[in-house]
Amino acid sequence: MEEGKNIIDNPLAARETVHEDDFLQQVDWLSADIEGNWLDPKEEYIRPSYTLSYNGVPFAPLGGIHGLTGQPGHGKTFTFTQLMVAILRGDYYGLHYELADSIPNPKVLYIDTEMEKGNTQLVMLRVYDMMGWTKGSDHEQFQILWLREEVAAVDRWRKTLKAINEMQPTVVFLDGLIDVMSDFNDNKECQEIIYQCMATASHYRLSMWLLLHENPGSEKMVGHAGSFLERKATDVLKTKKDKSGGTTTFTTEQKKARGRDLPPWKWRIEDDEHHYGHPVIIDAANPDDEPSQNTLTIEQVKEYIGQIAPVLTNPVTNDQMEDALLEKCGLTNHSTRFEVIKKAKNRGWIKLDHKEAKLGFWNVTIEDDPF
Repeated sequence: MEEGKNIIDNPLAARETVHEDDFLQQVDWLSADIEGNWLDPKEEYIRPSYTLSYNGVPFAPLGGIHGLTGQPGHGKTFTFTQLMVAILRGDYYGLHYELADSIPNPKVLYIDTEMEKGNTQLVMLRVYDMMGWTKGSDHEQFQILWLREEVAAVDRWRKTLKAINEMQPTVVFLDGLIDVMSDFNDNKECQEIIYQCMATASHYRLSMWLLLHENPGSEKMVGHAGSFLERKATDVLKTKKDKSGGTTTFTTEQKKARGRDLPPWKWRIEDDEHHYGHPVIIDAANPDDEPSQNTLTIEQVKEYIGQIAPVLTNPVTNDQMEDALLEKCGLTNHSTRFEVIKKAKNRGWIKLDHKEAKLGFWNVTIEDDPF
């Protein structure tokens, strides 16, 4: 230390003396080891590694837990679907996966605790269809754990933790939190589960989404579980259905933000050729950019692919195909471009490059219709 200056060169080294004190000795705090808990001022600042952004505003960092809520039947699982596809594809309308450079092949684990198997399978089919994947194919980057028939809450939670350990996902979607605890009004149990979720997100350095319903007729999440989740989550989103005007739409908005405020987004469920239902975001800033109605004929798809195939150098990404459709074909509507790519994949004109499959590369060719 320089003479005349009250500056401690190493403040961590100065904290070595334990002063005997009878204060609150029933807590036994004197025996606590806090050496590993002091924040070192010399340590390099760790910037949040956000997994997602919407219209440029980042949210849901690695190491954090995040909540999704709303009334029953108001589209919460469809909201999860949008987030999952954005992570797996890289983009979904205004939603963007932020970690393409550091984690180029993210893994998504979806855990369903309450729906019948057919409805859970529908979630898988919907994601596969939106990704352009072949029905029944295996994809290590997306897996679903179905826990509805597990009777005991503790078994659901144990299997959730085991699945996380085995898959090592980038992002986990737990649908829903209430089913991994015996009593959502048990203050102690709720606190323990939320802290275990936080510890899980930190230990595996993942982003963990927890779905929890709102109380009927209220905007508060149910029980003590909801109170703890709202306090500890980095982000809490809410989805609400609107049936006014003869058209059903949904709005996903932010209830809590630890960082910048996230703008809300409005969306609706579009029909598709398999009738799985696709959640499609309506761009409020550009109302003319309405979602397509999946009306492209296969002849139109073939024509568009025929225009872009000669200008692409295989293998290519989904984004590169979309850019080509925009530049060569003038398809300004994202939904239309996505429909072209999806239907071309189904027809075999766009095929996964097996050598580069983990990096999401495709080969685009135009041949006679094989069907």
